[in-house]
Amino acid sequence: MLYGWLRWWLLRDAQGDVLEISAGTGRNLPHYSYSKLSSLTLTDISQPMLKQARSKYFDELQLQYKQPDVTVNSSSSSSSSSSSSTFQPGSFDVVVDTFGLCSCKDPVQVLQQAAALLKPGGKLLLLEHGKSSWGWLNSHMDERAAGHYRQYGCWYNRDILDIVQQAGLQVSSSSRWHFGTSYLIVATAPAAAAGAATEAAGAGVSAAAGAAARAAGAGGSAAC
Repeated sequence: MLYGWLRWWLLRDAQGDVLEISAGTGRNLPHYSYSKLSSLTLTDISQPMLKQARSKYFDELQLQYKQPDVTVNSSSSSSSSSSSSTFQPGSFDVVVDTFGLCSCKDPVQVLQQAAALLKPGGKLLLLEHGKSSWGWLNSHMDERAAGHYRQYGCWYNRDILDIVQQAGLQVSSSSRWHFGTSYLIVATAPAAAAGAATEAAGAGVSAAAGAAARAAGAGGSAAC
């Protein structure tokens, strides 16, 4: 399926202070280049999933011994729209989301809030699935999309590139895989867009909105 390779390819660009939203059980943890990181913050709406992620980092992979200089944090939210744990705008060099936008109620807002968390020159690294580049496959997916959402909490036919553009982001690079249904995107926030997102978010921006991949239930991105 290439997903492990796609995760590695995307995350090789992660450096400095990194925030991962919709982190789930930590599927991305083996793929970071920790020598490039100053800190890694994981957030998700599911505290049990974050507990598994921390166990994976400290117990299974034992990364604290391999990369002792990297600070690892985690925070959860009780809902997809608000959080007791918020981050100040301009806090991170990189924001990562993998297979989270399919389950967010408002993926455009999620990306705008993520952009507001970036330092000047920061990047959003996205690995998502959505609309195909083939019409016949889109017809097949559209017919089954509502049932798939009811079962998994995932809209797997969203136009990811259109969502990124609606959020006011600039795509630095993108590629598509699996008949165009898997999107690998590196994006940046223009200064004007980042300022607007920061203003809309208020004094503190909730990264938990990006963790809405779990809002529809325990399935979320684990089923994607």
